[in-house]
Amino acid sequence: MISDKTDIKNIEQDGVYTIENGKISFKVSPGYADTVYSLKYGENEWLFSDHLSLEPYSWWNPFIGGLKTNLERMGNSLVLREKITASFASETDSLGNVWSGIRSDIYVENFDEYKGVQYTQFYLTLPGVPVMCHFARMINGTGCYMEAELFTMLMLAGKESLSELCVELAEDNLKCKIRAGSLDDEKYYDRLIKISNEGENPRPEKMYVYKDSERDNGRQYFGLDDNIVFCDYNMKSNVPDGKHYTTMPIFCILTEKDLAQEDLEDFKRIFFD
Repeated sequence: MISDKTDIKNIEQDGVYTIENGKISFKVSPGYADTVYSLKYGENEWLFSDHLSLEPYSWWNPFIGGLKTNLERMGNSLVLREKITASFASETDSLGNVWSGIRSDIYVENFDEYKGVQYTQFYLTLPGVPVMCHFARMINGTGCYMEAELFTMLMLAGKESLSELCVELAEDNLKCKIRAGSLDDEKYYDRLIKISNEGENPRPEKMYVYKDSERDNGRQYFGLDDNIVFCDYNMKSNVPDGKHYTTMPIFCILTEKDLAQEDLEDFKRIFFD
């Protein structure tokens, strides 16, 4: 089934949901997991995931990869026990822009601590714009007041392609550039991180990832070792029974332009209810 909405194509085939907007494409397969496992600019893949395999990797068992949000204390193995569905969706942001893409819904019934919780992950874009937006909305149906903690992981590269990536960020107002695979490290950073592929066949585009984590009562850091490169975001909120919590969005921008943090400050004005 293929349907067009303005310049965005929604494609559903063999259980895989795909969005193409003329600049980027991304995919979700609920039969595999709740993650967006592929994000491409042209033919270039920017996410690390072993799609359709649920084998161990590094310290994860099973490893899913891609970009996804989990409830704290509910790792991949527990999420996969629950009902996961996906569908095409649209959401309107705080500025009136209508974003379209894929939603992945998880209904928690088997994990007693969060039984009755429903949380939805959104992977959205705008027509002809090289941006994917990700956020999660959690509805508390536990019957109790909930101190909700969530974390998002963005997997960038595995062992075979570590040395191709360079990362630029600002930590404590100091800018640094790190080549992946050169050390084991974790660095907290301020809102924006820039990832470039500088291997034997360097890519003209870069990926910029922007999130204002402080507004989610959280922080964000970049991590790397000799197995993997990733970004980690944590967030938390108090949620009464029957109410919901929507995380601040993460924006993945793929472009050949050179951008600075001040170029993306307008993203601070965008949120979803």
